Amino acid sequence: MKNIIQKKWLRLMSSSNIMKLNFLYHKIFGEQDLGNIGFNFTNKPARAKIVQDIINIKNYKSYLEIGTFKDELFNEIICEKKVGVDPFSGGTIKKTSDEFFSSNDQKFDCIYIDGLHYYKQVKIDILNSISALNENGIILIDDYKHIRGATLAVNDFFKNKKIKISKVSKKGRPFYIIKKLR
Repeated sequence: MKNIIQKKWLRLMSSSNIMKLNFLYHKIFGEQDLGNIGFNFTNKPARAKIVQDIINIKNYKSYLEIGTFKDELFNEIICEKKVGVDPFSGGTIKKTSDEFFSSNDQKFDCIYIDGLHYYKQVKIDILNSISALNENGIILIDDYKHIRGATLAVNDFFKNKKIKISKVSKKGRPFYIIKKLR
């Protein structure tokens, strides 16, 4: 019974109307203009440039983006095999990340996670992404250290694991890279 209720709750929370309300809520309350906080991001590269540079330097051939929201990043990335997953707007596959991973048999060199920011879902996306990651691949996580659910999930998931988490500065909020240590 508990499992059924959890599934119903997750389905409700990922419905298009709830997603729109959540987006609006975060725009109004979660991303308020902080004014001048002493950081100058004008000379920092944009997120797309950082991701593209990683793909180019590492000579990666495959890219997966979870949560493509209007293809803001997805359209900027150039890679031989490019897959974007979003149930509502953007990407190449209109499914939730859970639906995508349940039938996915592909491996990727670079995976960018920017899906649902709920604690449980971030942990699930990380676990699924690790299983879909090529050897020497990389996972990039947006909103870590910015949105509580994402931060707690990453910290809990990688506690006591041989994982390196690196901050990447960009215009706006930073994002983080997760790399398995050998």
